[in-house]
Amino acid sequence: MTLFIEIEDLDSVIESLVEPEVVVPRRQTFYGMDELFVRAPCGTLVGFAAKIAGAEDERFEWMSPVSRAARNCSSGPRLARNRTDRPQLE
Repeated sequence: MTLFIEIEDLDSVIESLVEPEVVVPRRQTFYGMDELFVRAPCGTLVGFAAKIAGAEDERFEWMSPVSRAARNCSSGPRLARNRTDRPQLE
């Protein structure tokens, strides 16, 4: 089982963890998140992620307006049915 939690400040969460079993070390993703994944004592994989300030300006220019709106939707992301808006590799 995996639990993914979006938070405001990753540093404060890291400081509060007691001897965490780090599964995925802290990383900054191309989609603008600062993430860390740890294993809880019960075995659940828990991912913590905080938005990187200012990352959306340049990292999401390739996304369609619908995709950007879905990413910022407070009720969670919605998948676009039209996949033609993705950048194509040459």
